[in-house]
Amino acid sequence: MGLGWTGNCVSGIAFYTGDKYPVNFVDQVFFSDYGSQWIKSYVTEGGNNRDVFKTQYAFQSLSVALVSLKIHPTTKDICYLELLAGQIHCLAYVNGSQPAIVAIGADKTAGALPLTVQFNSDGTYNRDFSDMEYIAWTFGDGSAVVFDPNPKHTYTKEGIYTVTVHVKNSLTVVNQTMTIMAGHAPPIVRITSPAAGSLNSFSFATYDGAREDADGSDIIQPKLKFDSTVEQSTGKLKFFWDIYMVHTNHYHPESYTQTGASFSATQDELGAASHMGERINFMAILTAQDLRGAIGTSYVRLSEETWMSNPPVAKFKRNPEGKISTGQPIRFDGSASYDIDLDTVSFLWDFGDGMKIDFNPLTINKFAAHSYSQAGTYTVTLTTWDNWGTKNSTSEQIQVVNGYVQSPPTNVAINNVVQVKALPTISSEGSVTPTTGGNGNGDGGSGSGKDQNSASTMMSSLAVVVICSIFLLL
Repeated sequence: MGLGWTGNCVSGIAFYTGDKYPVNFVDQVFFSDYGSQWIKSYVTEGGNNRDVFKTQYAFQSLSVALVSLKIHPTTKDICYLELLAGQIHCLAYVNGSQPAIVAIGADKTAGALPLTVQFNSDGTYNRDFSDMEYIAWTFGDGSAVVFDPNPKHTYTKEGIYTVTVHVKNSLTVVNQTMTIMAGHAPPIVRITSPAAGSLNSFSFATYDGAREDADGSDIIQPKLKFDSTVEQSTGKLKFFWDIYMVHTNHYHPESYTQTGASFSATQDELGAASHMGERINFMAILTAQDLRGAIGTSYVRLSEETWMSNPPVAKFKRNPEGKISTGQPIRFDGSASYDIDLDTVSFLWDFGDGMKIDFNPLTINKFAAHSYSQAGTYTVTLTTWDNWGTKNSTSEQIQVVNGYVQSPPTNVAINNVVQVKALPTISSEGSVTPTTGGNGNGDGGSGSGKDQNSASTMMSSLAVVVICSIFLLL
């Protein structure tokens, strides 16, 4: 066992009895940690109350808040729920060559015409870090196929378009899609109170002592005001406030929720009473959705000035090392970074070519992947950002040389069917009238860009309870 492992929140346990994993994993117990974001397994020896750890396996290090391990009844894979995004993922064991991991993103998923979108394939890579044969894009409007990891495309006609990235490695082609709503600008929403960037939004002073005054009467807590402004919107909006309580290295999502453009709440109502005297703060996330499904989001951190925070240490490595070819995905690993305060750390990546992975409340982006479209020397910067607003950065230069993606194969056959769906019309009374036509499968603007939050996730409630405790297994 050596020094064992650390964690703070056991969030799932599963006994593997399937036949899809190597034999040494059969009959092992798998368990996950919500705060430290890993899955481990172990076998025991002995019997009755004399069971001891015999062998530990660091099964999977992740970059998401995960809960509820289950064995898939058909595939026999281990599956988990990514809590903040509301998505289920399964871990399959594949022997030999494997399909690429594929992701798709954009700097915007809706906007007025002409709409220019910067797409990216960040998060796409081969598990063995080998070259891709190509990364190609079809934009759903009948335009030519583009071979580029990070293309720009301009839409000139109104509609909802299905965009597809096609990633070919030596084994197969993997496709990933997203939708773009062209011709309709999303609402711009801003949290005005508490002020963005404010680190002294409220005080925890009342939690350090008794909850009563000297005469025995209850302390009356002041109300904290939450307010917002909205620009560029048409018709009625749906508002959803999600107040995360941030407890050291993990989130408590939906510790308090509200609908409406503004509201007031005490610290107790936000959930502070459940962690009295502990190292906690809050993050408020506001989502506004219009009648056509376009969304705008805003967030603000709520912290207390009397709590000190040390800057998190930023470290990363990459694979492959050395020179990189254009179009070749690079896998970045920031898992060696740490925070001595054990605070939640988010990872912000600047790849030096204008492409970035910014803060996203739904994931911490501990791992990243990126491909360069043009040759040159680029400075990659990782910034680690804790939940108290303290940052630290580290950088590395990468040399990129011309590679295969500049000359894609001529015999590539990619289906480029036009996939456009008309925008729904809005009546004078504010209701939505569906519009038929087109053969697309757009979903009304629920795009999957890196810096976009999913409205369906923000608007729903995840009924998952996670009980956390500090532990150290040696």
